[in-house]
Amino acid sequence: MNTIGRMMSTAILAGGLATMSSGSLSAQAVEPEPARDKNTFSEPMARAAALVVENNNWLDAHLYVTRGGVRTSLGLLTALGKRRFELPAWAKRPGEDFRVLVHLIGGRSYLTPAVTVYDGEVLEVVVQNNLALSTAVVFRAR
Repeated sequence: MNTIGRMMSTAILAGGLATMSSGSLSAQAVEPEPARDKNTFSEPMARAAALVVENNNWLDAHLYVTRGGVRTSLGLLTALGKRRFELPAWAKRPGEDFRVLVHLIGGRSYLTPAVTVYDGEVLEVVVQNNLALSTAVVFRAR
């Protein structure tokens, strides 16, 4: 095939693809999915008890749930970070109180007061640079 023939077939092919793609795009127009906030709880998660920890401290932290001298590790939280943690099964039982221990790596620790969390509630712990100003609040999930 000569050069002019190749150019003609390429132009016809490109024109056909452009026509097909513009038609299929208009036929496939879909509403964009709304953006989700990481801190928003979906309906199934709102029913279960949750723990959200915000670390406003300059040090990373290791989190534990404690009850009766027994400590269960939840995981790590970076400095100036916020994360949702899964509570152990025994902490989700109605009437069971527990505490959250936030151990700052290379620093001191913060122990929340004893709390009871029921299904549909969220325990939010905010750790400050001055640990005496840290808070723990239980509220109903939206």
